[in-house]
Amino acid sequence: MQGLLALPKPYLFVFAAACLAAAVLAGSTLGALLAPGLDPNLADKDFANYWMASRLLLSGGVQDLFGPWNIYFHHLQEVFGGEYPWHNWSYPPHFLFLVWPFGLFGYKTALLLFLATTGIAFLFAYRAFIGERSLVAWVAAMPFMVVNFWAVQNGYLCAALALGALAMREKRPIIAGMLLGLLTIKPQLGLLFPFLLVAERRWTVIASATISTLLLAAASAAVFGVDSWAATSSTSCRTRTRSCSCSGVCSWQ
Repeated sequence: MQGLLALPKPYLFVFAAACLAAAVLAGSTLGALLAPGLDPNLADKDFANYWMASRLLLSGGVQDLFGPWNIYFHHLQEVFGGEYPWHNWSYPPHFLFLVWPFGLFGYKTALLLFLATTGIAFLFAYRAFIGERSLVAWVAAMPFMVVNFWAVQNGYLCAALALGALAMREKRPIIAGMLLGLLTIKPQLGLLFPFLLVAERRWTVIASATISTLLLAAASAAVFGVDSWAATSSTSCRTRTRSCSCSGVCSWQ
């Protein structure tokens, strides 16, 4: 308590605001989880994509992830209702290797497990990254932890992979490279890593990351088909049979 009170006032404000937001969000999330049926606010999360993708994989319909967007969105509407807001699958095929177990559970249970497992992974990785127990560092991370808890996105997971790689790049370079290989589920997050690793001459990390990435790509192509990668690399609306007007109104062809 004394250490907390010794923090600069801006950090005390961040700590108090984050605690208040965490309490409110935890209460509302717990209420939605315990309530009968499925709260629309709980369903309208990025995690819905991960859960639906894993369900399609386990049911043999994984190719619908990589076809026209309206086919995948139809699966979401079947589960969450016709008024469900627009979601689409935008991840590389090997992301399925990380999320498929969540399809074994109902949506609410899977969401809770996803938050718990990725949240714990983030806490361990962050602790390894900051080294000594710095209260300031933990307070600085609280807004991120609260926001990702609310959004139920992949922030905990990606941060755990990135911070874990940074923490282990010196003493465990092979594992660090493997974590960076897994981070290619969100390749834009790793754009600066090559510059850092080359500047530090971490050749083992670079080799491990390269091999891990190639193995993940090859394994996913073997399991889900080469077409899954072709669909993932296609970024234009036309190639995914979705046409959009400048006003944002979309139609299917």
